[in-house]
Amino acid sequence: MLKVISALLLATVILSPIVVSALLLNNPIMLYDLFKDYLEGRNIAAITINIEPKINGETVSGTYVVVIHNLTASRYIGHSEIIHMKRVSLPARITFKVWRIPIKILPNKTVLYEPYEFLVIVANPAEGYLGSKIVEVWVQKPINIVSIGIELKPGKIHTYTNNGDSHYLLKVKTKEDTVEPLAEREMEWSKNETQETGTNIQLHSIPDLKVGYFVKENTVLYFESYTSDWYGSLVCPTPDEVEWNSNGKKETYPLEEPGSPVYLVENGAKGKLKFDVIYILEKWWIHFEKGGSYCYYVLYPSEYYGGSGEIYEYVSCSQCEGTPPDYAGCSYGSVGQELNLDFGPGGPGNAEIKTVIGFSFGYKVFYLSISWYREIEIDHFEIWFKWLKSGTLCRWRHNNDPNSYRAHFAWG
Repeated sequence: MLKVISALLLATVILSPIVVSALLLNNPIMLYDLFKDYLEGRNIAAITINIEPKINGETVSGTYVVVIHNLTASRYIGHSEIIHMKRVSLPARITFKVWRIPIKILPNKTVLYEPYEFLVIVANPAEGYLGSKIVEVWVQKPINIVSIGIELKPGKIHTYTNNGDSHYLLKVKTKEDTVEPLAEREMEWSKNETQETGTNIQLHSIPDLKVGYFVKENTVLYFESYTSDWYGSLVCPTPDEVEWNSNGKKETYPLEEPGSPVYLVENGAKGKLKFDVIYILEKWWIHFEKGGSYCYYVLYPSEYYGGSGEIYEYVSCSQCEGTPPDYAGCSYGSVGQELNLDFGPGGPGNAEIKTVIGFSFGYKVFYLSISWYREIEIDHFEIWFKWLKSGTLCRWRHNNDPNSYRAHFAWG
């Protein structure tokens, strides 16, 4: 069965780009189209994104430029791709088809498909409003509908007197009907940089105990992503000159996984964990025949090195070595015995970490946070521990919260 999944995955990669086409919602042809794909053995799903622009938390309506990046494409072609760029009367629904990519077989024989992530950008160039947000869609079903509200902020689109002269732009003709006629876009360049990124995962040890972590093939961590303001000029500001805006968190898969637990603290040491994360920085130009040219940057995590975890900050703890709570688990172990504590299936567990990311354009401070996604079964993050002496060991999650990603220990 794993060979079948590998073959399907290979076929999907060959058929990249992984967004197939656009569809019109409520079009009766859509269901027939999906059924025809099924009969022809094409593993296709339809995604509908309901987009609702907001200003100061209140829903607004009007004509906006909507740009959608397929971030999942970066796993196959090295960068995102714009799959939709069009003036739209919002609120509205945008529908398109995608390939379903198998990544795992669950114990009940259900095939788990890779989720898609899209960066949705909404802009009103005339009034200077701009907003962006990442939306994640699990394509377990043939038809998938998600709704997002995007907060628009003023003063985020900067125009200049030479706006509209686009002869410096490489003209890239559009595909399908997902991009407005007479509209063009170009990714001028993309760069990959590996950066140490702190998380709020804490590893606590006590005397005679060694503690580490273990990630698996699909242990997904979520790190923050960003989009810059838009700049309407022939000369685009450099990345260190632009203003950056958070898109929310993006899923990040391990580039490689350790073959065994990575033990980092022992005999009472406690600290916060960091990973080496690969970030992608992209520079984009978009051009409308009636509406000018704009450049902007997108910055997002691509992959992290599963075996790169290190302690970047040591901490203290008032609960370890104390009286175990009623919900603690206790068991006897001999020297060298190993066990793990699994974290999940909770929701987000956030903590803003001030991290300096040094790209080739210089150093800039970003605030990165991390959380986990557990709505569908997938490999969990695990904290492992090893007895350095024989005895009864008690362990419990911080405040009995599966989202805390912190374990406490005490000898019984």
